[in-house]
Amino acid sequence: MDIKTYQALLDRYERLDKSPDSDLSEDDRRSLDFYRAEMRYMRTGHVDDVHAPLKVRKWIVNVAKLDDFNLRYRRAPHKQAYPPRDQAAREENRLAEWVDYRRGAWDTLCTYQRERLLCIPSFELDPHSNQWDAQIERYNRVVEHVGRAPIVTSDEEEERLAAGWATRVRSRMRQGTLPKHRADEVGALKYWWWEK
Repeated sequence: MDIKTYQALLDRYERLDKSPDSDLSEDDRRSLDFYRAEMRYMRTGHVDDVHAPLKVRKWIVNVAKLDDFNLRYRRAPHKQAYPPRDQAAREENRLAEWVDYRRGAWDTLCTYQRERLLCIPSFELDPHSNQWDAQIERYNRVVEHVGRAPIVTSDEEEERLAAGWATRVRSRMRQGTLPKHRADEVGALKYWWWEK
């Protein structure tokens, strides 16, 4: 956990917790529910001692598990391709699924939940962003080098890799699984072609 960021978050909510209820927004109230539950959980170490709705208690426990996982492994949990056989791998799968769900429901989380997740160094809102950016850079380098769209039959490995990536992206566009902001980004690339 990023201690400085986390402490700043706690300090801000400690101050907010002293505000009159009439000054609080709905998001502030929801955020304070999570903040208060987490503070009680940290003091007692037992979720059963936390008087909060079940969904809040589950969230607090999972965030603690994610903190612990990050501390232990210095990475985000990953889903296993095959059904995991041991308890640790099953637990990692469950945690990875929990994190994925939170990413997908990001806009429905209260401010405290979003900021709390961002305190965990291994948490990324868009974990594929860096890979995507690297592929875009490769495509642009190849296009500048060869002066045309990359082709898969090229003698140069970088060009074959760029062409393979472009083929996979076009396939996702056809299937309708490429997010619009990504489709717009590749649509602006030099020598990009697209046929439905």
